[in-house]
Amino acid sequence: MELEPTELSEAIKAVRGGLAAAQQDGDGSPVRFTVKEVVLDLGIELRHTASAGGGVKAFVVSLRRRTGG
Repeated sequence: MELEPTELSEAIKAVRGGLAAAQQDGDGSPVRFTVKEVVLDLGIELRHTASAGGGVKAFVVSLRRRTGG
């Protein structure tokens, strides 16, 4: 799955938020799932920043989700 480049920290926050929302949606439901492991294959691109502090930032440019069996 190709994505618009997204800063790595934002991509991980989105995954955490999605998992938390899914867990919360299941509150009170007779069917519940527990997440034991999440595996993401992320295509990372490193870029030099031109801002005052400079440095390097990591961006997620592709994503593949795998589920265990």
